[in-house]
Amino acid sequence: MQPVLTDNEIIASFTLTEHGFYLWFEAGGYIDMINEVQAGRSPSVAAGLQTAWPDVENAYQKWLGFIDKWIMRRSMAGPMSGAEFISLVLSTRCNDANEVSRYFLTFEVYDLEFVSLGASDFGGTFAEYMVWVDDCYLHPDSAPSELDEKPELHNRVMGIDFNDFSAFLPNMQDDSEVLPVEKSSSAQELSITTQSANTNDFLDNEPFYFFQIGSLRYDAGDSMIGPFCLSLNRGANYNQSTYERTYHGECTDYEVVVQVGPGGYPTGAVYVIYNHESGEPYRYKTRRTLPGPLFRGSAPPFFLAQIADSVQDLNQPRVFDFEVVLKERRNVFRTKVDKASGKILPDV
Repeated sequence: MQPVLTDNEIIASFTLTEHGFYLWFEAGGYIDMINEVQAGRSPSVAAGLQTAWPDVENAYQKWLGFIDKWIMRRSMAGPMSGAEFISLVLSTRCNDANEVSRYFLTFEVYDLEFVSLGASDFGGTFAEYMVWVDDCYLHPDSAPSELDEKPELHNRVMGIDFNDFSAFLPNMQDDSEVLPVEKSSSAQELSITTQSANTNDFLDNEPFYFFQIGSLRYDAGDSMIGPFCLSLNRGANYNQSTYERTYHGECTDYEVVVQVGPGGYPTGAVYVIYNHESGEPYRYKTRRTLPGPLFRGSAPPFFLAQIADSVQDLNQPRVFDFEVVLKERRNVFRTKVDKASGKILPDV
C-alpha cells in the first residue's frame, strides 16, 4: 500500500505548470473554459486548454497529468487488508497533526469499511464485533466554538481526566463495584481470554491519551452474517458470494480507541469508550440482529473497557472479553502538541 500524501505535500510536488493549473482550477478557470466549450465558442476541451495556456506546450496532456495528481487524488486505489490497516495505525504519529490527517485521508483512497474484532459473549449475548474505520464520533467535552478554533486533533487524539467525573450519566454506577459478566449458553465451549485491566494502573500512569480509529458495531443472534462468526457457528456453509457487504452490524454508542504511548505512537492497548453523542445511527428497515448489551439506546454498562492488549491482536478475529476499566463517565479533553518537546499535552 502506497503512503497517501497530504494536500500540502501534493501541492509542494507540483511543477511550475501544475502549480499554475492548480491556481487556475481553484479560481474557477476550468469551469469557465468548459462553459466556453459547451457554448460552442471553443471546439474542444483540448483546444480550450491550449487557448487558456498558450505558452504551455501540449497543455492538454499536461492537464491530464495534473488531473491524476490533484483532482483524482482521492480516487480509490484498491482494497486495504487488515494487516495494512494495523500497520497504518501503528505507524501514525499522533503528536503530528499532518500524520493524523494522512491517516484519515488514506480511507478516502483505499477501500476499507470495517475490521472484524472477533466475538464475545459479554453481557450474556454472543455477538460478533467490528470497528467501522474512520467513523469517529467521539468529541472532547468542549464547547463547539472552542473546537472550531483548533480542529486538527480535537476528535482524533484525546485524553481522559480520571479525576474529573461528569454528571451526564447518572445511571452509571461507581467504579468500586465490579461489573459481573454473564456467560451465554451459546459460547460455553469457547475459551474466553481476558486481560487484566485495573483502574489503579491507569491512575498511576496518567494522563491517558488515545487515538480514535472508528466506531464499534455488533452483529448478534441467528442473523450473524460475518465470516468470523459463521466459521464458528455454521461450519463450512459460509459462502463469500452471498455475504452482504451493505450490512455491517448494528450501531453502538461506543468508539474504538488505541492508547498512545510516550513516543506519540498508538502502541498501547485497544479500548472501547462510551460516547454520549455518537451521531445519528443508520436505520435499517428490518432489524437483522438481536439487541446486545451495547445496543444503542440501552443503558451503558461501562464507560471504558479494554478489548485487546495491542492493535496487533486484531490481525486475526478471536474470541475476547470486555475488561471494564471505568464504569462511571470521566471528562474527555482535547489535546495539543508541545512544539519544543513534541509531547502530547492536555489542551484545556
